[in-house]
Amino acid sequence: MSTRTLTTKTCSGQDSRRAPVTPCPMPLYDYLAPLYDPAFHPIYLPYRTRALAALPLKPGMRVLDLACGTGQNFPLIAPRLAPGGEITGLDISAGTLWHAARYARAQQHCRIRLVHADATRTSRAPGESSSPRALIPEHSMDACICTYGLSSIPDWQAALDFGIRTLRPGGIFLLHDIHADATHPLPHTRLVELATFTNLRHKLWLPLQQHAPRFSLKWEAPHTRWIFGGTLFTAMAEVSRL
Repeated sequence: MSTRTLTTKTCSGQDSRRAPVTPCPMPLYDYLAPLYDPAFHPIYLPYRTRALAALPLKPGMRVLDLACGTGQNFPLIAPRLAPGGEITGLDISAGTLWHAARYARAQQHCRIRLVHADATRTSRAPGESSSPRALIPEHSMDACICTYGLSSIPDWQAALDFGIRTLRPGGIFLLHDIHADATHPLPHTRLVELATFTNLRHKLWLPLQQHAPRFSLKWEAPHTRWIFGGTLFTAMAEVSRL
């Protein structure tokens, strides 16, 4: 397996570090990346904005955007991190990161670093120069966000664990996603899952709720389940040691 590199950008558009990149094991996302923003951004934006507004960000903070996709969170949080803050956007798809780079270049508030890696891997794969945990060390982040991404990861618990481990003690994890009650499924839930390559049946917030000393869970209005195939929720946890 060969190793490639992805040039990351600061918000001013200047070249920054070069992070190791490995071939994406999910090429379908690369092909669908150009369609994601036109198809989903207008639908998700109001809920995404409200969820991220609850995150207690401060200037100078370092934030990991786990499964950052095309970078739609960047313009919503970057102004609140200035001056001196940094966003690290991590995704398994090089195609979505190519689009995320456009958001990064458009921001003038803080530095944005893009990392192409699989968050579910805990060690370096053969032929790779670095593992995800080497690129983003433990306890290096003040906050971790994951919006509409965890439900699309088959080994979501491993990805969640990776995000948690990047947080310093007292760091905040914000998870915004969709949940469909498996005991009372909606007629169109499975269609939504097939169309968006997700599994909406998992209770993604439970590991945070079970281990974080401070935890909150907020559900959006019930009518959202008819739009998204499940109800939107925002879970926020203060991490000490999980």
